Amino acid sequence: MSFADFSLFAIARRALANSNAVTVTFNSEFISAGAPNIMVEAGGEVLRATKSLLFVRGLIRQEERTLLAFSGTLKKIA
Repeated sequence: MSFADFSLFAIARRALANSNAVTVTFNSEFISAGAPNIMVEAGGEVLRATKSLLFVRGLIRQEERTLLAFSGTLKKIA
């Protein structure tokens, strides 16, 4: 889940521009178990960006297998 939280910021990097942010909410659902020695990747999208909040969702995958679905809200800070 730490990787998913980190991924929220990677997915939102363009929307954040040079702003700092903190995680306000984080939700996840485990879908499947991963296999050893196969790369794990995360991807996703910014659903909405307001002046101070970003709503993000994503998936962690291993090849074509989805391991974790996640979503979260990021709060921009000064």
